[in-house]
Amino acid sequence: MFLFGWLTAAAGATPAPDLSFSNAVFITNRTDLCLPSGLRILYHQEPHHPTVTWTTVIGSGSVSDPPGKEGLAHLVEHLWFRSTPRRASVWQEADAIGASINGSTRPDDTRYPTAAPASALPQVVELEAARLTRPLQGVSPEVFDTEREVVRAELRWRYENSSGSGYLALLGEVFDEGHPYHRPGIGTHASLDATTLGAAQAWAASHYVPENTTWMITAPLSAEDFRVVLAERLPESMFAGASQCSEQDLPTAPLPEPRQRDPVTVEAYVQSPQALIGWALPAGLTRGDAQIQRVTALLQQAMWRVNARCYSRAMVHATLVYCRLGVPEDEPEARVAKALDQVYLAWDNANPSWSERRFQRQRSRELSDLFRSVESLTASHSDAAYVHHTGDLDQLTSWLRDTLDATQHADAAFASKWLDQRRAVSVILTPREEAPDSVPHAEGRAPASSVPTQELDDSMLSGLDTSTLRKERLPNGLEVWVYPYGRAPFARATLVMDGGWALAPSRAVESQRNASTRSLGGVLDDTEMAYIPVRVGGDWFVSVNATTLEYGIRGAAGSLEALLYLLRKRMDHMVVRPEMRREVQRDLEEQLWSGLERASVWAAMERATHLVGEHGWDPELPTASPKEVRAWSHEVVRPTGSTLIIVGRVDPDEAIAHAKTWWASFQDRGTGQPHQRRLQPAPSRPRQIVVLDEPARIGAAVHLACPVGPTDHEGLAARQVLSTTLDTLVQGRLRGQLGATYGVSAWTEALPTGDAALHVTTDVTSPAAATAVQSILHPLTVLRGGKAGQRHIAGARRTLIRKSVLGLRDSREVSNRLRAARRSGHGVAVIDESQERLAAVDTAAVAGLLETCVGHEVVTVQGPVGELREAIETLMADGHPVRVLDWEAERDAWMKEHAPKRWRRR
Repeated sequence: MFLFGWLTAAAGATPAPDLSFSNAVFITNRTDLCLPSGLRILYHQEPHHPTVTWTTVIGSGSVSDPPGKEGLAHLVEHLWFRSTPRRASVWQEADAIGASINGSTRPDDTRYPTAAPASALPQVVELEAARLTRPLQGVSPEVFDTEREVVRAELRWRYENSSGSGYLALLGEVFDEGHPYHRPGIGTHASLDATTLGAAQAWAASHYVPENTTWMITAPLSAEDFRVVLAERLPESMFAGASQCSEQDLPTAPLPEPRQRDPVTVEAYVQSPQALIGWALPAGLTRGDAQIQRVTALLQQAMWRVNARCYSRAMVHATLVYCRLGVPEDEPEARVAKALDQVYLAWDNANPSWSERRFQRQRSRELSDLFRSVESLTASHSDAAYVHHTGDLDQLTSWLRDTLDATQHADAAFASKWLDQRRAVSVILTPREEAPDSVPHAEGRAPASSVPTQELDDSMLSGLDTSTLRKERLPNGLEVWVYPYGRAPFARATLVMDGGWALAPSRAVESQRNASTRSLGGVLDDTEMAYIPVRVGGDWFVSVNATTLEYGIRGAAGSLEALLYLLRKRMDHMVVRPEMRREVQRDLEEQLWSGLERASVWAAMERATHLVGEHGWDPELPTASPKEVRAWSHEVVRPTGSTLIIVGRVDPDEAIAHAKTWWASFQDRGTGQPHQRRLQPAPSRPRQIVVLDEPARIGAAVHLACPVGPTDHEGLAARQVLSTTLDTLVQGRLRGQLGATYGVSAWTEALPTGDAALHVTTDVTSPAAATAVQSILHPLTVLRGGKAGQRHIAGARRTLIRKSVLGLRDSREVSNRLRAARRSGHGVAVIDESQERLAAVDTAAVAGLLETCVGHEVVTVQGPVGELREAIETLMADGHPVRVLDWEAERDAWMKEHAPKRWRRR
């Protein structure tokens, strides 16, 4: 109450708007259909939507795997995309209509999200119907072997080669043998070997059926027109009228009985010891899920002294809550015991750590999370599985009411009952001394077939309609953009200011994004405003880019005035927090010295040194005086040159009126001359390959970085085409070695030097490390020549044009598009001309970017040096400069110079 009184007083003569949360109903325009076949369909009309978004939920997941064939459900998910239920493979059919498709396998269900141009809705209906009538048709033994090896690679890198192995061990310990969640959903190498194509086809035929399926769809068509499309495109056996589906009873499995258990020690491929502590709670797909989310967040606060990170995973039969923390090598059990002691104290109502303020803060965050879920119907349909399993169409409203009715004592009682020491199960991961001598993978198989690159029909694609954008400049120089979007009662307001890495008085660089965000955003936060319970169903967000600093607030559209009021007050009351400056420094030291990914952090520093000329740390900001940082903030936080962007279910006239009320008095507090400091780019460095020894890693992580010209808008489209083309080319070269790679990723990012950097990364088996490096370097040289790659460049253009349209599913994505337009300095012309700019990119434009890259790359290879000897010798024999880095010695030297006190304690 004191906080809101202070805000009202600070507002001056104008009374503060109502800061209470009043929206009690989320969704009102769903159409619920139930076909005679048992197929459930939930349709949501979104007139502003240029796309159709579709989520299919198959009500069977890894829990349904036959004994000895664990991983079968996940493998079937992979095989669906390679099947040919109609004229071509699913990938090819989706590509032909401009659709983006994906899938994920959970313990209780399998989910398939799809996004496509709105005009392609009839074709999407046909493709989705084929999934329920001919799920694995046309899958050959060769395709089956290919996808099984892809799944094996996923098992290797996501689980065996990381703390994921601890997660699998924790599941096995938390849930007793015989419980649905005791077995690993990803499977094992043995269970994958035991799986056959016939078993996969039989499993799909029995589970991919209408009565086990729910569709959730958003499109601009009316419900009546959507019914017509269904009648025309679905088989007659599936559609013959409509009826309401009844709610289902969730199955339950007994939770483990409380009993005192000692920590279980597991050898894993991790760099340093760590522990996972877990609890089994009641089923999460219930109205109690909001309470579990709040308690999980408070659990992490309770463990702050041991730097734990806590998570919850809601499932049908139970909910798993677990925390991950680093532990010392000599006494890991003592650290686990200390963490559990902290939890015990936290549930004591008399303890200050469980204060009313902390409870209200967490409840506000939960309200924010719930309200942001309003847009899930137009984006990922995150509630699709809940509706499938429960039949509850109004779960968001139910969770909202339960959260509003929550009390501190009820949450404390729930936590003390379920998150106590007797129910806790802990797994301690200790590093293996060395990686295995060999990793099972297939050799010599034919590469996977590629998707043909064909041009899309332009009539399918329509992007953001900027004609509906309302602009107005206030007398103080602040420009206001208002874009009404969507039916969901949700809105976002973002203040975009000129200031960021390139303009800030610090040396933070792109490779250390998180540290930069905390440094530039965190030290400016006012403590009271940062912790304010946002009673309008929203929360804050901050983004630091190369040239801009962006603060925003999101929440109920009906409370837009309150959102704009709170954002203005936050800008007025920013203060420097010395404790945050010290915390940033401690975090940097902790990452470098005892973080769980120390070698990866040092590899990032090597790349930053190569590109910028100095390490990617920020020693200046933590030592700058509060006066110096405050002066800098006054030059950045000002109306001149800033833009207030408002997106959501808003009335433009009303939004402009509220902006004038609370932002017309926003004034400059500095000299009017913002900092123009920009780091100097590093001198051109010759190509180098740096190998960092990680004995506990399976295989190798390969990462290339190089400069690709200035970060100007004119070259943006070419940079996007370059990274997308490389993603395809490198993946194609490595895919021939099945099981040798787990994905390729290529992207470009801005540096605070005004330059752009190209990044390409992949994980491979150790014998393939040299091939991976060459597979990344070779396409760069070919594309630089300007005489090759036209076919792949055409495919990249097509992919990017499709993404520019399909990436407009909710107010967040629309807001991001407008904010990017503001950052570019070219305004909405960036949006209007995006497809034309992409279409104009040719081999010459891509080759021009690589003039500053080829010959000046830095490649970091992380893995066990003993296994990489042959790869190192191969690379050196080919003339590549290779340096094996003693990164631990380099780290020690850095700590001794920059953190001598901590160095002496170590």
